[in-house]
Amino acid sequence: MTLLLAIVFSKLQVVSQEAFISMLQKVHTIVSSVKFDHLKARYRWSDKSFTDLLKVLRKMLPKENTLLKNNYEAKKILCPMGMEYQKYMHALMIA
Repeated sequence: MTLLLAIVFSKLQVVSQEAFISMLQKVHTIVSSVKFDHLKARYRWSDKSFTDLLKVLRKMLPKENTLLKNNYEAKKILCPMGMEYQKYMHALMIA
């Protein structure tokens, strides 16, 4: 009976660790999305330049990385959290 309990406890421990790691990866993806979006807005990057940056970074990282693939993925993560995407337009004001 104690051997059975030990096996069950061991399996439960492995499953809970995997769930915790999965949750951390999701949190990391959300945090990195917010940080990248902040940089994009701060330096006024276009959607294309932002997507190009993400492509370059993904090629530099190991294949199993969870970095966003493009700007559209960032929008899909941020919009449901109430961080709506806004386009900023610059206008030349003539006095």
